[in-house]
Amino acid sequence: MANLSEMSGRRTRVPKSLPPSWNQLKLTDVCRPRQWPTISKSELTETGYAVYGANGQIGFYSKFTHAESVIAITCRGATCGTIHRIPAFSYLTGNAMALDDLDISTIEQSYLFHALTYRGFADIVSGSAQPQITREGLTPVAIPVPPLPEQKKIAAVLSSVDAAIEKTEAVIAQLQVVKKAMMEQLLTKGMPGRHTRFKQTDLGEIPEEWEVVKIGDVGDVHAGRQRNPSAVGELRPYLRVANVFDGRVDVRDVLEMPFTETEFCRFELKVGDVLLNEGQSLELVGRCSVYSGEFPEPCAFQNTLIRFRPGPKTGSAFATQLFRWMQISGAFAAVATQTTSIAHLGVSRFAGMKIRLPPPLEQSEIAAALCSADESMACTRAELRAIRAVKSSLSSSLLSGELRVTTDSVPCPV
Repeated sequence: MANLSEMSGRRTRVPKSLPPSWNQLKLTDVCRPRQWPTISKSELTETGYAVYGANGQIGFYSKFTHAESVIAITCRGATCGTIHRIPAFSYLTGNAMALDDLDISTIEQSYLFHALTYRGFADIVSGSAQPQITREGLTPVAIPVPPLPEQKKIAAVLSSVDAAIEKTEAVIAQLQVVKKAMMEQLLTKGMPGRHTRFKQTDLGEIPEEWEVVKIGDVGDVHAGRQRNPSAVGELRPYLRVANVFDGRVDVRDVLEMPFTETEFCRFELKVGDVLLNEGQSLELVGRCSVYSGEFPEPCAFQNTLIRFRPGPKTGSAFATQLFRWMQISGAFAAVATQTTSIAHLGVSRFAGMKIRLPPPLEQSEIAAALCSADESMACTRAELRAIRAVKSSLSSSLLSGELRVTTDSVPCPV
């Protein structure tokens, strides 16, 4: 959960100057912020009017607080300051601040949504362990207010970008569904149409040409070097959990610790090593990626990671896809031990896990098909980042008056 220092580290964007025809109005001058009574879980029903809390719909209720759509600000918890548009005939709980009685003769709702989303509320979040926004805290918040026709055009432009973002996010979500289905098919039953004869094993039915083996039998499984304040040796770079993500290694923040020459030889990474998070949250334990030499100099790894170095019977690309599937499907979580909020995969438990192993040629074909799906997803994610960059740039220019829109046409940003 975010604490106050994290919240206050987020940016608040306030224009330094505005066009002469614009006003700077306090939020409380154009609406009435209000927290409605919170509903307990036991009061929620299976049908009725939708109930919205801090982060979206949480159930249904027999009554509604708003007969018309309303803007709401999450006012408690890690997502404090998030702006939402709540649909008509909904119940809004006290975990969000409703901006009631909006003066529509002064400000258009969609414009207000974009203006507040861009501004942010990091400067008024209070509380230590539990961040919060109060009605009193909203009192000094001011927003730039152009004439209504210009507000509507600005909102239309930014809403069109939002629509493009939502469409691209939906494509990514669908690609993730397709990739997961591909992984289940290819990693348990093989290439479609390839196999006609199957056999029963400890892991269920598999193609007759496949084997069931232990991970430790097809590669070298090793824990990384543990940090030790009294260690001696030359400072050398090493990777840790913060560097290993699903399908990628991030080397923007690499730390160093002392290694003797013998130790560094033991823990040095080679291109093709597969790195897995040994300790993580239960759903992320075993998150992995192949190391492709991303760091420009020789590099080791910490004991928060497990290194799998493939042997002659398997390849890095196939092993990475297989381990990603085991993490997604919950296979790693099933064998992990948990202490407080951290789950530990464990080197011996990981090495002892049984896997379905196709012949090398089919491994390569399976890995190629799944890597192709990853590339499609990466391209779509790059498109999403580009659209979001357009949204950020347009928001900055349009909501400060630096870029003006005409009231007889709406520019097409994307």
